[in-house]
Amino acid sequence: MHVSHLAQEALTHADAVVVGEAELIMDKVLDDLGKGQLKVFTRLKTFIRWSVAMPRQGLLKSNRYINKGFVQTSRGCNHGCTFCCEPTMYGLRFRYRPIEDIIREIEHIEERVILLNDADFFGTPERPCRSCRLLRGAG
Repeated sequence: MHVSHLAQEALTHADAVVVGEAELIMDKVLDDLGKGQLKVFTRLKTFIRWSVAMPRQGLLKSNRYINKGFVQTSRGCNHGCTFCCEPTMYGLRFRYRPIEDIIREIEHIEERVILLNDADFFGTPERPCRSCRLLRGAG
């Protein structure tokens, strides 16, 4: 989020920045880099609809992180708190990831502790209840 909000500052430390969500355009950025045509700024024109590949958490170096078991179940928030960058990054709405994808990701995490990394997991009453029912008994 820091890079998206302060792209000019980030450019003092990098050759290029991706503003906003990068998952769907990172392949293009890497292709451009390989061709020697890297753009200084790249931005995805729309918001991700959660049809992205499962993160490869096994690539994280265990000795550098206390916990690697972060799972993001949603993006956005509809509260619009003035101290928070979530609304300006993702808009004032929730975008939920399919619960089945979340369960599948959790099943592939080798960490003992799983952390839900959302701005507001409890944004709607029915979603966390359904998520927790599906997680119950999963170990």
